Amino acid sequence: MHSVAVDYCRCDLSFHEGYKQQQLLRGEWYPATHIDPQTAFTFRVLEHFHMQMLQGKVASYDYYTALEKLTNNTGIRPCKVGYAVVQKIPVC
Repeated sequence: MHSVAVDYCRCDLSFHEGYKQQQLLRGEWYPATHIDPQTAFTFRVLEHFHMQMLQGKVASYDYYTALEKLTNNTGIRPCKVGYAVVQKIPVC
């Protein structure tokens, strides 16, 4: 897991809806969202997850935590989560 600065092409042909997603897909990065993507996964890691899930029955949470540990296993600096967690409070 890495933070990477991405400069999208700003040519005249790329200023239509979905141009960021198209550029990420051409670079073999799959966007986590289709609206203003901030997180993407490489096709290679998705293929690896697919094989682990099918053959090893590895849950997505376990695969994610394994990637965190491969990135930084010291526990000193936790990986940044790409989205804010919203806590729902029940209303009586």
